[in-house]
Amino acid sequence: MKKLLIAVLSLLAVVAAQAQGTFSFSNTPGGNLIDAAVFDGTGAKLSGADYLLQIWAGPTADSLLAASTPQAFRTQAAAAGYIAAVTATANNVAPDANGIVEARVWRVAAGATFDAAFASSDASPLGNYLKSNPLTVKAGGAGQPPGLPTAIQNLTWQNGGKLVVIPEPSVIALGVLGGLALLIRRRK
Repeated sequence: MKKLLIAVLSLLAVVAAQAQGTFSFSNTPGGNLIDAAVFDGTGAKLSGADYLLQIWAGPTADSLLAASTPQAFRTQAAAAGYIAAVTATANNVAPDANGIVEARVWRVAAGATFDAAFASSDASPLGNYLKSNPLTVKAGGAGQPPGLPTAIQNLTWQNGGKLVVIPEPSVIALGVLGGLALLIRRRK
């Protein structure tokens, strides 16, 4: 009886491990892929490991989890702003089900993860982070053996594809001082 129970539980664990939706992403133009280059705050295309891109996925926009390992940007001049193809495995999206997918980019100097860079007050003209607009995609990976990942298409970037720049604290302080000066002058 114990052996039968162990065998059934092992089989359920294997089946549960296969219940993951998969997505593939490449922002390089060509074929049915998209041209979605990424730029820093000054307008230069991202290059190298100073910036990372990671795919996040979930059944709803409020339940997104990291679904891929962070990927560095290509370093060749013609390929700057692009990454090599990424396959993302969403543990919280069933194969053949609709999921929400989002690409997230961040500057490593602002934080080791996207969340850290997003929370960072590190002021840099290069920018700290960027998110794509959420996209509903039907997950791949259904069947035995699991089918191919679904290609993410029609992805668009927020902020025009440029990393969000955090203003320098001195700029904010000057703005506050200027506003106070206007208020004082207006009272006189």
